[in-house]
Amino acid sequence: MAAQYAIMRFAKDKGPEISGIEVLDERTKEKYVSNPDVDTSLTQYNFHLIEPKGRYRAEAKRQIATTVPTERRMSSLPA
Repeated sequence: MAAQYAIMRFAKDKGPEISGIEVLDERTKEKYVSNPDVDTSLTQYNFHLIEPKGRYRAEAKRQIATTVPTERRMSSLPA
């Protein structure tokens, strides 16, 4: 069997940006004007290392609620 590789990218994004990231990651559009190199026929080979339980934004809020301490500065709360 051929070796498999995973590409992981970590970034700190705000709430509204997460929905756009989901569209790009899941390749839900038929064609991408901003990036014509996206080959949607290869989407079937994508897989999640950890399957999200719902939409990306809802999953991010769930993870924040379960892992972040309850005492936070007001300036660090998500929008």
